[in-house]
Amino acid sequence: MTKAEQPAVIYVIGADGDIITRGSLPPSSTQHWRLRLKAKVVAAVESGLITREEACVRYHMSVEEYFEWRRRVENSGLARWVTRRAKPGGRPNTA
Repeated sequence: MTKAEQPAVIYVIGADGDIITRGSLPPSSTQHWRLRLKAKVVAAVESGLITREEACVRYHMSVEEYFEWRRRVENSGLARWVTRRAKPGGRPNTA
């Protein structure tokens, strides 16, 4: 199944167990970026909840800065998440 054919991501369960949705992402006005907030954004991007381009525009950062966030999240051990996708005609399933 290609990426275009995959069902839409409904939510992501972050490494700390938090449910991450588009609405629960940090606000674009966030001033103090703790690692856990960066991990939520990285999980949202890497799972397909939002695109990297959306994240860069929303959080006023370059693609290089996003990759730095991702590297730090991966090195911290917070790079674990579970993606829930919409299941056609039914309940979400784990992807």
